[in-house]
Amino acid sequence: MKIWIIGSVISPIFCFVGEIIGDWYLLIRTRAILCTERIPKLLYITCIIYNISKIIFIFGPIYLTPSSIQKVDIAFTDRYYLFCVIASVIVQVTSIIYDLTIIHYLRKNLFRKTKENKILRNNNFFEKLKQTSEYRIIISVLLSFSIIPITTILYLQDRSRMEMYNTVVTFRYIFVYINYYMMYIDQVLLRFYAERNNTLQFMVSSSNSVFNPYPPKNMLSYPLDSSTHSTHSSHSNHSYNQSSGIKPINFISVKNCLNESSSLGRYQGYIEEYKGMKNFPIWIVTQVMTDTLVWTVIKERMIFLRE
Repeated sequence: MKIWIIGSVISPIFCFVGEIIGDWYLLIRTRAILCTERIPKLLYITCIIYNISKIIFIFGPIYLTPSSIQKVDIAFTDRYYLFCVIASVIVQVTSIIYDLTIIHYLRKNLFRKTKENKILRNNNFFEKLKQTSEYRIIISVLLSFSIIPITTILYLQDRSRMEMYNTVVTFRYIFVYINYYMMYIDQVLLRFYAERNNTLQFMVSSSNSVFNPYPPKNMLSYPLDSSTHSTHSSHSNHSYNQSSGIKPINFISVKNCLNESSSLGRYQGYIEEYKGMKNFPIWIVTQVMTDTLVWTVIKERMIFLRE
C-alpha cells in the first residue's frame, strides 16, 4: 500500500500542481503581449477549467484505492486504467480549448507585428521563433494537439486500456511538456533581447556619443520616450525608423501599453526583471531531475499494476 500511496497519490500532486502553475504562464505572457490590464474573461475561464481537469488526476487515485496489493485485482486495474484514459482525454480537450483561446488573442497581435516590422517579416522561421514570443507560444501549444488523434486511433484499433494509457502518458510527456520547456526558453530569449535593446537604447540616448544608426542584424526596433532624450537622438532615431520602414515596436509592444511620461522607466524596470535570471541552468537541471523522478515513479507504478 505504501508503494501505491507514493506512486499514485503523492507523485501526481507534485506533477500536476507544477503543471497548473506553468499553465498560468501562457495567460500572463498573453497579458503582457496584448499590453492591457483587462484581458477577456474567457481566457481566465478556460484556464481555470483546464486547471480543474488536472485536479481530477490529483483526487482520483485517492478514491480509486486497491483493497490489497498482495494479489492481482484485474477488475480494479481495468477500472483504474479506464479512469486514467478518460481523465487524460478530458485534460487534453480542455487544453485544446485553452490553447485555441490563447492563439485567438495572440493571432491579431502577431499579424500586426509582422506587418509593421519589415525586418521581422523578412526573417526566416527560426529568427522569428527567436525574436517573437508569440511564435514560441503558438508553436508549443500546437504540438499538444497531437495527443487527441493518437488516443482516438488507439481506441478505434480496440487496444487494451493499459496500452492506451501507456501510449497517452508517453506522448503527453513528449509533447505537452514541450510547453513547459518553452517557458524557460522564452524567458531566456526575452532577457537576451531585452539586454540588447537596453544597450542600443543607451547608445541612442547618449547625446555626447557617436550615434550608430544601424542596430545589430535582425534586431527589432524599440520605442523611445522623446521627453527623456535629446533633440539629436530623437531626430536620429526618427530618421532611422523612417529610412528603414521600421515602426517602433518590441516584444511587449511597450509603445502601446505604457504611457508617455513613464515608458522609459517602466521599460528599464522590465529589463531589470530579466537580469535576475542567471540561475537558468540550475532551473534546467532541476526540471530534468524532476522529470526523471516522475518517470521513475510512473515506471514503478506500471510494474506494480502489472503484477
